[in-house]
Amino acid sequence: MKKFFLYLSFLLPLQIMAQQEYSADLCNDGVAFASTEKSGYNTAAKAFDNLYNVANNGWASCDMYNSSCNYPHWIGYDFRAGSEKKITQYSIRANKDQKTNAPSSWYFEASNDNLNWTILDTQTNQTNWNAALTPPEIRYYQVSNENYYRYYRIRITADNGGNRWVSIGEIEMMSNIEDVYTDYENKRGNIWYFGNNAGISFNTEPPMVLTDGQLVAREGCATICDTSGNLLFYTNGMTVWNKEHSIMENGDSIMLYKPTNPLHPTQSGVITPSPQDSVYYVFSSPCQWVSPANDRYFRYAIVDMRLNGGLGKVVQKDIQIGTANASERITAVAHANNEDIWVINHLDDSNTFQAFLITASGIDITNPVISNIGAVSSGNCNTGYLKASPDGKKLAMAFWRDASPSHFELYDFDAATGIISNLNNLGYPPSQGRSCAYGVEFSPDGSKLYGSTHMAKRIHQWDLNAGSAQQIRDSRVEIATTSNYVGALQLAPNGRIYCALSIDGNYGFERIGVIKYPNMKGTAAKYDDYGLYLEGKKSRQGFPNFVQSFLYRSAIKASSFCFGDST
Repeated sequence: MKKFFLYLSFLLPLQIMAQQEYSADLCNDGVAFASTEKSGYNTAAKAFDNLYNVANNGWASCDMYNSSCNYPHWIGYDFRAGSEKKITQYSIRANKDQKTNAPSSWYFEASNDNLNWTILDTQTNQTNWNAALTPPEIRYYQVSNENYYRYYRIRITADNGGNRWVSIGEIEMMSNIEDVYTDYENKRGNIWYFGNNAGISFNTEPPMVLTDGQLVAREGCATICDTSGNLLFYTNGMTVWNKEHSIMENGDSIMLYKPTNPLHPTQSGVITPSPQDSVYYVFSSPCQWVSPANDRYFRYAIVDMRLNGGLGKVVQKDIQIGTANASERITAVAHANNEDIWVINHLDDSNTFQAFLITASGIDITNPVISNIGAVSSGNCNTGYLKASPDGKKLAMAFWRDASPSHFELYDFDAATGIISNLNNLGYPPSQGRSCAYGVEFSPDGSKLYGSTHMAKRIHQWDLNAGSAQQIRDSRVEIATTSNYVGALQLAPNGRIYCALSIDGNYGFERIGVIKYPNMKGTAAKYDDYGLYLEGKKSRQGFPNFVQSFLYRSAIKASSFCFGDST
């Protein structure tokens, strides 16, 4: 049997770009500790509270009149079990107006048991701290560290005044930013076309803006590259353009009905490899607003890239899947065997998900895995994104609505069986009125979920490692207010999440936003509203839809993956 390779080599480790950046302070979820502290006021926690402009507000090792207070003194941070960090930079800020009690000599140490300590950095003769400044002076120290540790501490052996005690205003600990990558083996999602003729290539760092796209889409679209990042074709769910930006042979009206208004479902399509070499499936979703009420079916077409000298041809189209009306949502992710692919959609006027499996035998459209879970999606609530996490463990969905029914939902996904379970209704961010839940996306490491509220111009984050379902709900943080209406959120090959911006959905905008460090918690994720200018082209509400696993980053090295065993 011919061995069919999907080339899910997105599981290969990536090479980190040479430019070094550091995260924001990571000391926000753990516990401060110290050898001693001035009880009741200058506790260890005071060195991690970001209140460094207040005189004598930081940590003090003991009372100045305590004759038993002697060096060494130490202060540290416990990141908690399961949240170990690889710290590569730390900072110390002098305590306000406490120059002589600032540390002058110390060791920066790490441990995983709070007993055995590894020295990562040694400093001596750190003198002349300017503690009178507002804020007081801060100094940064780089660390050579390749390991993850639970505990870090600064073990101080001398201060600047020959005293028995030491004082520090603020301590920060940071890691290298390892979320920006430039070289990896699977580059299926490296080129995007979206909005009003807008485009981006992630084959370079920084990304390069493209202006040659022919696609105009208010919302959904999809692109596909080969594994080297060369464009193959792209679509808005109705028309397919080839790599030369011409309509592919037989690539018009791949859904045969012709609505009277432009087609703009939230997720109009997704493109997946098929079991045949150089042959692809193009899945299309109907539009809640303009598709005929009696023809809102899920469909797919087949593209053969071996034809027309590599420009491709749509060899079959308008292949109906099922007899139930579908919503505007579709996502795709790898099976647990890293060979097959799940294509997942949601039905209209129901709470039904369908998971279709693509194997070496093709796609089985007659026996989807059915999961009935969550709120009923109907009317305006049929709008909003559905996404799988890149590691295939979670799903998230936004329910658009003009008023209170609008909300976000989170689910577990079993990539081996296709079953969706464990609903967590994340609710809706309070006091934002008519704002409409729309985009969802997961961080590269799967630890954070992001959601956009279109008309409220907000981006929210949930910490999926917070604990119980209630603790995850309570972890919501508003990380940004955008300048314009915010639409789709899409994880890119460089490990960042891009944010579609538009004037109101009907009119495009000149740039897109970006969440620079989406693995980081809260505002440390750093949203930039001026992420990328589109050189005269326009962003609207949507971004290309991908097999989410194309963007997965695993530490496990693998070769290639196939849909069938060779015999």
